[in-house]
Amino acid sequence: MADYDINGTVFYKLPLFHKGGAYVKTRLAAAWLGLLDPPATLDERHTLGWREQLKNSRQLARSGVVHALAIQPGRLAARVEHPITKVMHGVRMLAERATDQTWAEVVAHASREAQLAAQIVNEVLPDAFIPALTLRRDQVTVEVDGVVVAPDAMPDELFTTPWLVFAERVDVDPWLWVLFRGQTQDGLLDLIRQHGRAQAEAAQPASRAIGEALPLNRFWVMGDVPPMTAHADGGASPVLARLAKPSAGLRVGRRSLAVVLRQAYREK
Repeated sequence: MADYDINGTVFYKLPLFHKGGAYVKTRLAAAWLGLLDPPATLDERHTLGWREQLKNSRQLARSGVVHALAIQPGRLAARVEHPITKVMHGVRMLAERATDQTWAEVVAHASREAQLAAQIVNEVLPDAFIPALTLRRDQVTVEVDGVVVAPDAMPDELFTTPWLVFAERVDVDPWLWVLFRGQTQDGLLDLIRQHGRAQAEAAQPASRAIGEALPLNRFWVMGDVPPMTAHADGGASPVLARLAKPSAGLRVGRRSLAVVLRQAYREK
């Protein structure tokens, strides 16, 4: 896994790895690439043109036109060089961070299934978390040199290259996607630990309920307990006299609690 924190990370000189373009194997990276698919409402001619633009974009991305890609919570920023004019352009992809409720659901899921938490410790992002962390196309805003691009606009072959490059990086390291959505591996583990501690603390009052219902002073006051030698002469001990009284009707088996305690005290 890359060495980064919630402040983000930057990659430089980013040609695509695969000759066939942005080829990915993981569900998360495929879901990100899937947002570039042509809308179902396009006719056949415009759909072919859309796919041709994506093909050209892959070829440009392989040539290394993406000079830098910064990944931060809710923000991807890239510097892209035009292959002919050599002019450097700024491309940004913005998305709302995952909400606290989303992370709470992810953490609760991991807490219910121990193997999911173990996968996170081993730097594996469980597939079970993917549905909660994916985005729709209308949730991603693309800006080119400060100008917003409409979500349903045909992808520009040059300015789509950072999108493809990010998909390949996520395919290799899915925690980059978690960072983009507003969290890190360490941060997610901390949330899981906090959730576990909160559950443990919530369970404690129930475990103390019996003790709280039967306080010790219901049987005797500790200040009344005499030294062991106080009744060595066989006389009645204040403690035995106290234990001889009924103990709120409590019973242990067929005997009252007072009888059990008095016998235990004599045998001690």
